[in-house]
Amino acid sequence: MRPLVRWCGGAAIAVLAAVLMAGGGTAAPAAQDLVIDTGAAAVLNLDPVRWRSTLEKNVLSLIYERLTRYDNAMRLRPGLAESWRVEADRVTWTFTLRQGVKFHDGTPLTAAAVRASFERILDPRSVSLAGALYRESMETVTAVDDRTLRIKTRGPYAALPQLLAGWGGEIACPEAVRQGDAFNSRGCGSGPYRVESFAPRDRLALARVADYWGEKGVAPRLTVRVIPEDASRVAALTSGQTHVLLGLPPHQVDFLRQNPRFRIADNRSMYMDYLAFNLQAKPFDDRRVRLAVTHAINADDIVRRVYSSNIVPFGGPVHPSLVGYDPTVRPYPYNLAKARQLLQEAGQSGLRMTFSYTDTPTQVRMAEVIQAQLREAGIDVTLRKWEFAAYTPMLVRGDQQLFIWGFGNSAGDAFWTMYSLFRSTASRFLNVGRYRNPAVDETLDQIRGELDEKRRAALISKTSRIIAADASHVLFLAPKNNIAHLATVAGIEPYPVGDFTMFAKAHRQ
Repeated sequence: MRPLVRWCGGAAIAVLAAVLMAGGGTAAPAAQDLVIDTGAAAVLNLDPVRWRSTLEKNVLSLIYERLTRYDNAMRLRPGLAESWRVEADRVTWTFTLRQGVKFHDGTPLTAAAVRASFERILDPRSVSLAGALYRESMETVTAVDDRTLRIKTRGPYAALPQLLAGWGGEIACPEAVRQGDAFNSRGCGSGPYRVESFAPRDRLALARVADYWGEKGVAPRLTVRVIPEDASRVAALTSGQTHVLLGLPPHQVDFLRQNPRFRIADNRSMYMDYLAFNLQAKPFDDRRVRLAVTHAINADDIVRRVYSSNIVPFGGPVHPSLVGYDPTVRPYPYNLAKARQLLQEAGQSGLRMTFSYTDTPTQVRMAEVIQAQLREAGIDVTLRKWEFAAYTPMLVRGDQQLFIWGFGNSAGDAFWTMYSLFRSTASRFLNVGRYRNPAVDETLDQIRGELDEKRRAALISKTSRIIAADASHVLFLAPKNNIAHLATVAGIEPYPVGDFTMFAKAHRQ
């Protein structure tokens, strides 16, 4: 079969790749350990099929690798696969693996090992959040030999290499996985750092892998810490107990930027927050009620008062940095008169409702602002604050009405966002709003199989407009996701999909 799409560099590219990625046996520069504060968000799972948060995916990217990856400019690059191609039938993909890659337990990374990781996700009993998408996308995974993997998709799937660069594409040590539940607290991959110690909800210590196949990590140890309170986070950074503060509280940006002891880096993240409805919770199954609440919320006021203008509102659901983003899909305008009119038409004057959010300081402030805004429209809002660890299970149960949540696009492709949040068959850990529209399911199927970039972008735009018309979401917000760090820290390379590989070269000088 004649390949239609191929990634396989020539001699010059091969030489360059060897220089950039091999590490060449050069000793890593002397550096001190690095402590990274992630705020209230905690790592709870080290097994990639059990991950339940964007933070877990991001942190553990230092442990697990994928067949493909994105560089800092969001260009798709080889990962564990050095080349790939799709055949003329448009459903058969062949991946050639790198030579000499070993897992942290010393066993070789082979095509059979890669197949074993994918089979865990493809198993109908799998708890992986990416399971539904992988099962809809992949028909078979075959280890042809130690270095050749063949994937057959269920129909043409143009973005398979992009999918494999994101959530669900992590390759784990088969021997370690056989430990069962114990694997979730130990972890084992092929990345530049391995698990040294793990205390869920508190900290995770990662040690540099001395014989890593690629460019080695710089800091001997990276420790991820959970510090929920904003004041405590800034105090820890100021005193040197931590060295990097991730997800900088918006109201602290100016204070830290003006202090010569600190530096601020913009991560240019593809992460987004969003306000949304549970469409199965009455009366929010009525579009008029959803529109009424949406028109009663002042997005500009939220941006200014909650985020100190360190965030960009958009109509969604496609992040502004992704191909297919449509700037004509804007948030619904603030209009109190329209909100009251719609409530009256729906027979919901004097509406009582709940707003669910986590106990992070920014979301607490948002809840207070939204409660006051909706009161102006005659809507009585009961606030429901949750600890971060209990919040996701609550959303999965469907106990929410209006709520705030977030999504990090790890695949760098708009299809992943739309599938996760709006596909009727997507996991309830992702489609927590219970969105269901056959027209959107149909266009998502078309996007998945479209190879032409222009037609694919047009389909993404069309799907965005359908979703926006349904008013399932009040607002999408793209945080600037500023990272604060001590001036003595160097080597951080901001990474749009948020993976902690951005810290692989980070160190204290």
